[in-house]
Amino acid sequence: GCRVIALAFDKDNNLWCVNEVNKGDACLHFLPAEARKKETTVVEDWIPIKLGSFVGSRDVRLVICKKSNMIFICDGTWNSPIVAYDTKGTYSDVSDDTYYLWDYFIDQDGKIYDPNRVSAICEDNEGHVWIGTTNGVIEITDPSKANDPSMTVKHLKTLNEAGTEYTGYLLDALHVTTIAADERNRKWLGTLNNGVYLVDEKGEKIIEHFTSDNSYYPGGISYSIYVHPITNSVFMSTQNGLVEYNASSSPSKEDYSDVYTYPNPIKPDYTGWITIKGLMDNSNVKVC
Repeated sequence: GCRVIALAFDKDNNLWCVNEVNKGDACLHFLPAEARKKETTVVEDWIPIKLGSFVGSRDVRLVICKKSNMIFICDGTWNSPIVAYDTKGTYSDVSDDTYYLWDYFIDQDGKIYDPNRVSAICEDNEGHVWIGTTNGVIEITDPSKANDPSMTVKHLKTLNEAGTEYTGYLLDALHVTTIAADERNRKWLGTLNNGVYLVDEKGEKIIEHFTSDNSYYPGGISYSIYVHPITNSVFMSTQNGLVEYNASSSPSKEDYSDVYTYPNPIKPDYTGWITIKGLMDNSNVKVC
């Protein structure tokens, strides 16, 4: 009779579960990896964790960070706090874990940032945590400090074309519903009713804006974005269907065993794209 909303595995293959409950009950449960090996799991195998006033809802987002010891949880409802949960790096021992509930933040300029509603959380390739709200995007640059009430966040701002001054907040007044980072650490930001944005790794420049008017994006609410870890495909799930976008970059490789170029060969008067796949990070490419 328990509504399970979100599941995720940590680095040690322990299972974390967010469930919807009444105030005061445990909305976070932890199942140790050893218990998962049993033929039958019983109630006593699950470790309940109470998170104060946080009770969860059907729109919960659960992110277990890979670059830090932090777990972040939001429930997607109005005026509900964000949970910053510190595992202390000992996933199998929850006795020393701590958490903090964030109702609002202080940004880099000392201003109060009230997210109103948080509906997207993503850890990027550098371990920074991006948070999408009903009023744009903020970034926690050092998630390990997220249990410190004095922590400040970065309210992301966009630069002008010359890159000399900030012109405003990133996606200001737009409801960001989903965030994903690709292999170049660029961010894909889905919105409630304004398509999908591709921004640079710092969120200072909008690279692309996909809508139903200028692309195959089917329109409607953007529910989820998934960047394929092997290919250069980006999948966008919306209320009007699923679309796959062939991005302009692909993941780096560990060696040069599978490098190839296309089109190959090309004629001297060719002016189109040349794609080189299978490169390692920081490769130097010379086209002769």
